[in-house]
Amino acid sequence: MKIVAAKGQAPGHIQSLVTAIKPLVDSTPKGDLGTMIKANVKHVVDALRSSTPILKTRVDSGDVQVIGGYYTLDTGAVSFLEAK
Repeated sequence: MKIVAAKGQAPGHIQSLVTAIKPLVDSTPKGDLGTMIKANVKHVVDALRSSTPILKTRVDSGDVQVIGGYYTLDTGAVSFLEAK
């Protein structure tokens, strides 16, 4: 979030991650890390669920579920977002 706000560049391959989350950072209220994290998880889940040719077919048929979650470094807890 700090790199996006500063319009800076991250070192090495980390910049590709910054580029990927920039739209989510820009659409999240300033400084609301929790909301941004959940938006990113939802974005990745949606992308996986619609990924062709293999995942989308399996998700649509009910053979596979893609459920988002995030890991909290401070506590070690994994929190799952609601399934679709």
